[in-house]
Order: sequence, then structure tokens, then C-alpha cells
Amino acid sequence: SNISPLEINESSHWFDESQVDRFYQYLVEKTGNQNLARDVGRYVVSANAMGVTKTFVMGLMNTASIYMQIEKSYKVMSRAATVTSRKIGPNKVEITSVPKDGLKEKPYMCENRTGIFEALSIIFTGKYADVQEQSCVNKGDDCCKYTISWEEADFWMWNKISIYSVFLTIPLSIILFFYLPIALWTSISGLLLAITIFIFMHSEYLEKKELLKIMKAEGNAAKDLLDEMDLRYRNAVMVQEIGHSISNIPDVNKLLSTVMKAMEKNLDYKCGAVFLYSEGKSELDYAKSYGCSDEIKELIEKSTFRLDESETLRLFVNSFNDRKPLLVNSVKEWKDASPGLREQLINQFQVTSFVCIPIVYENSSIGLLFSANPLKKRLLTQSDLSMLSGVASEIAISIANGISFRKLKESEERYKLLAENINDVIWKTDLDLKSQYISASFEKLTGYTQEDGKKIPIEKMLTKDSFEKIRSLIKEKLKVVNSGIVKNVSITTEVEYFCKNGSTVWAEADASFELNSQGQPVGILGVSRNITDRKQAEKEKKLLEDQLRQKNKMEAIGTMAGGIAHDFNNILGIILGNAELAISDLDLSDSLYPKMFEIKKASLRGKDVVMQLLNFTRQTPHQKQTLEIQSIIQESLGLLMVTIPSSIRIQSDLSRAKIHILADPVQIHQVVINLGTNAAQAMYENGGILSVTLEEKRIDNAGSVSDHHMPPGRYAVVTISDTGDGISPDIIGRIFDPYFTTKPVGKGTGMGLSVVHGIIQN
Repeated sequence: SNISPLEINESSHWFDESQVDRFYQYLVEKTGNQNLARDVGRYVVSANAMGVTKTFVMGLMNTASIYMQIEKSYKVMSRAATVTSRKIGPNKVEITSVPKDGLKEKPYMCENRTGIFEALSIIFTGKYADVQEQSCVNKGDDCCKYTISWEEADFWMWNKISIYSVFLTIPLSIILFFYLPIALWTSISGLLLAITIFIFMHSEYLEKKELLKIMKAEGNAAKDLLDEMDLRYRNAVMVQEIGHSISNIPDVNKLLSTVMKAMEKNLDYKCGAVFLYSEGKSELDYAKSYGCSDEIKELIEKSTFRLDESETLRLFVNSFNDRKPLLVNSVKEWKDASPGLREQLINQFQVTSFVCIPIVYENSSIGLLFSANPLKKRLLTQSDLSMLSGVASEIAISIANGISFRKLKESEERYKLLAENINDVIWKTDLDLKSQYISASFEKLTGYTQEDGKKIPIEKMLTKDSFEKIRSLIKEKLKVVNSGIVKNVSITTEVEYFCKNGSTVWAEADASFELNSQGQPVGILGVSRNITDRKQAEKEKKLLEDQLRQKNKMEAIGTMAGGIAHDFNNILGIILGNAELAISDLDLSDSLYPKMFEIKKASLRGKDVVMQLLNFTRQTPHQKQTLEIQSIIQESLGLLMVTIPSSIRIQSDLSRAKIHILADPVQIHQVVINLGTNAAQAMYENGGILSVTLEEKRIDNAGSVSDHHMPPGRYAVVTISDTGDGISPDIIGRIFDPYFTTKPVGKGTGMGLSVVHGIIQN
């Protein structure tokens, strides 16, 4: 029937419809009694069966009250139907029963109800009532309707006889006074009086006897109710004390001590103990206990439950693993346990009955709670399981909170240690960027102390550009989060901090919003790390990349220009050759002669341009030789002086010491002429000074970026400068590009500085 002994022993437990159906069918099969339901209904009203129900019924004091209050009293017998009653005559009522919604009325239920209604009158009359069924749900009617009649109790009959005897004796004595002699009348009147007195006394005796029975039942009921109220009160006090401990005691050991004291004070058990799971050792270790003698406590403290080995304690281990309670009313009769375990519990631990409850948190067992030996000699019931399961749940929450608190403290300590020892700066602000926390490493970054960092406004902590950038980013990202598109966002940017010594330092800031329980941003958490070295490295890397890009571009253009120049040189050779042949065939007076001469002149000029292109692309052979650079520069300046306006003065400062280099003299001439011409053209309108200097420089180690990473050695450094307007920063990166010129159309080829760049690179 799927009914446990615990449910049977629990007087306040209700069985469901399926359990009752199966139980009824089983009993009918075993007993063969087809009237079993009616007999059980009659038994329900017996002294042994009614319990609390009879207590309630006895309080109604008479049979009529029992049936008139059946709606209330029936609720403590069955929840299968709603019952009402009405009085239809002396010692006669009509009772109507309507099945509850969702419950299917069965014939045995009607029979059981009939048996109950028959037996209710026994409480006061000692006889079954007469129950006549007027309608029945099982016969297709809307409800079950019963007419119930009963006989009065014996003491009511004797009460009536005593009253009748009084009214009969007095008139009869008066009448006999006139017809009988005085002696006879006296005898007869005395006899009638004696009979009347006897009837009165017997009636009073029966009534007092019935009242004593009722008072005794009421007294027992009051005692049971008081005991139950006391138990519930102590349970409530215990739950309150444990709940208070959960919220105020984070330490697990102290908390368990408080819980054990609360259990000892308020529970109806002689002793109890808690064992907790030790994950590292895969066993249950003793934690706390109450009510145990020193000797037994010492034994308990030495006890462990090995979860992987203990065969003797298998039943307790199963309770832990399966998260199912274990209740034993008699250890001596505990058939599932081994003889050794029974003997150990009885003789060593003095346990006669106990409840073992797994302590479960989030579907995982974390320990076992034991309560043993009820102080009152009684059977353990479902109420014990329910109550102790509630205590175990409180303990589980307490332990989980204590462990969480300990882990939180440990995490805080680790976080604090980490925050104080890393170079990165950990910080927290509100949404208005007001500082709430900043780690000690802020001093390593800026020179300001941690306390200074909390006081300095962020707008003074960062450069203006960095502050505006941060504020704009926060505003933008906050709008996205508040829109509900995403729960949170990360912000990564580079900012520049002011240092205490007046300098600045670059840092990379990674931040995200701190959210409250509703998912709304309430602050900003971030980390800043020093990237000054990285920024410097990036700057140098960019310079090197620009140089490499320029070199690659020059090489690519040079390759292209070399191919074009080579082809164009062949074409010019044909034009020039034919022009010279034509000139040799023409007289000076011929009209074609000057035209052909212009063709020859233009071809020669084009050939010079082609030669410059070929020099730029290094596709013409050059002979490097040791030469004195001062003389080459002086020759070049002499040629340059003839071609520039007189408003431009050349000022040279050449080293007196002879400086020899390995180079092609023609290319050095070309470098000086091209650079000088370019400088002079910048001063054509207003005149100025063209300065040329020569000096020797020694590089001992690998050169820096400013030395173009030249290998160690001795170098000649030629510097050519002018007093013109200078070069705009917007175009300075392009001045060596082929065909790039700032001069008007027709006044520059854009090849001069490109050729210089090509020669120097070569």
C-alpha cells in the first residue's frame, strides 16, 4: 500500500486516496470480510482508534450535539467529503455528504461513512444509531444522504423515570390518605418515597458516572493538547535560536555549538550529534554533540564514517549518499543492521532508538544529524523526521553560510595581498568618476600615495585629453548598458597620468561597470597598468616602420623607374641619332636646321633626365674609389655658385682635417648639387644664406634611431641648410618621393631629392 510505519504512528498524518484504496483492497483480500469498510467506520469511534477525534466529540457533551456538529468533527476523521446536518425530529437528524472535487467516490467510502455515523451515538448511548441511506453518489445521485435516529442513554431514561415517579408518588399518597388507615397509608407512602429516592439516586449515579467519563476524556485531551503546544513552542524557540545563530555567527564551530545547545534545551531527545563531510579524506568526521557522557563523547569523537570502506556503518553511509533519513524505533530489533552494529550502539553508545537525518545543501550531502533516545517513552514518528529534517536544513544553511563567509574572508585577504603587491593599479569610482578605492601600487605609477589617490579628483589626476576621452567613453558605454542591449561592457583605452614630479606617464586602463542586484550600473571597476615603455617602443617602432616603408617604396619605384628610364633611353638614342644624321645632311641656311637642332637639344636634355633616373635606380655602373670629400664639395659649390642668384650667399664650414671616403665622385657631386639647388630655390624670392658644413663623426656602438642605426665606425657628415621658409610638417614625409615637388608646373621634376636618397642609400 506504500504506507510506512512512520506514517501509521503519526496521529496527525493524512493518507492519500491511492494509499487508502490499495490498503482497503489488500485487507479485503486477506480477511475476506466484505463489510470491512463499515466495521472500520464503527472502529474509528472506539476509544482506541479515535484519539484526538474522540476528544473533540466528547466536548460536544450529548448525542444530538455530536450529529449537529458533524461538519466540524468529520473533518478530523476524513477529508474525502463535505458533510452537513439538520435536525428533523427528536433524536433524529439528516446528514448530507458531498465528495470533494477531484476525488472519486467509491462504495466502500459510503459504507465506511455509514459505520462512523452508526458508532457516534455509542459515545453517549452505548448503542449504535439507526442509519437509513436516502440517496447515494454510487447510485447516480448528486450526494449521499442519511437519516439517523438513536435511543437515549440509560441515565436519561432513569432521569425521566425519577421525574415521573415524583409526579406519580405525591398525588397517589394524597389520594390513599383518604381511603387507607393511617398505619397502612404510612407504610405505603414510605415505600413509595423509598422507591422514588432510589430511582433519583440511581439516576444521579449513572449521570455522574457518565460525567466522570467525559471529564476524564477532557482531562486527557487537555493534557495531550498542552503537551503538543509545549512541543510546538519549544520547536519554534529552537528554530528561532538557530535562525538567529545563522545570521550572527559566521564561524562554523561556534555556530554548531549554539545549534547543539538549542537542540538540547528544546528537543525531546536525550542526546544528539553532528558529523560533517571531509572532502579531502572522503569521510564523515565528528563535529559537535550534546547530552552525552564524557565516556561516550570520547568514543564519538574518535568515530569516523569512511564513505568508501566501512561495511559495518553501511546503513549510515547509504543514508548520507542517498540523502534519505533513517529512523529506528528499536535498535535491538533493527533487522537491517548487523549484530555488531546493534551491539555497539546499545552497549557502547547506549542508544535504544534514534533518527539519522542527512544534512543536505543544494542537493549534496554535507553531513549527518543524529538524535537519539526520546525522553518520553514513545515511538518515533513522521513528525520527528519532519522536525529534525527542518533542523538539518537550518544546519545545512548555517554551515554553507559559514563556509561561504570563511571563503569570502580568505578571498578578501588574497585580493588585498594581490592588490598591494602587483604593479597594476586597481581602482573603483562611482558613475561620476569620484574615486572610492585605489590600490597601493598607484604610488609606483605616479609617485602619489594611496591616500593621495583617493583625494585627488580624476580630472586633476589625468591630462585634459585623457579625462575628456574617459568621460566620453563612460557616457557612451553607460548609455548602451542602460538601454538593455547588453548586460555589461568592457572599456579599454590609453590614458596619461600626471606624476608627482611633474612628468606624465602612460597607462592602459581596462574597466567595466559594477552592477547591483537589479543589473543596474552603480560604479566602475578598473585596472591601470604602466605602458610608458611600450609607448616609447611603439614610437621607435613606428619610426623604423616608416623608414622601412619609405625604403621599400623607393626600391619599388626605383625598379619601375629604372625599367622606364632604360626603355626611354633607347627611344631617345634613336631620336638623337636620327636628329644628328639629319643635321649633318642639312645646311645651316636650311629652315629645318634649327628645328632639328632643337630636337637634338631636347633629346640631350631628356638623356640627362634618364641618366638621373638610372643613377637613382642604381642601374648604371659606378666606380667607388677613395677620395677626399672636401675637394668634391668645393668643386660642387663652385658650380652651384654660378647657377644661383647673387642674393643668395653660400657659406661653407668644411673640416680642415682631410676626410677620405669610399664613394663615386660623380654621385657625390650630384648629391651636393641637388641638395644645394633645392635649398637655393627655397630662397629665390627673398635671398638668404645657404650653409654647408662637413665634420667627422665616430660611432662606437650600434647607432640609435637618430644615427639611422649605422654600424660602428668613422663617418663624414655633410649638412646643407638654408634660411628659407622651411618645409611644412604635412609634406615632410614625402620630400624623397619620386616626382613629388612643391614647385609650379614646369619648374621642377620632383627627382632631385629622390636621386639624393637613392645615392645615399646605395
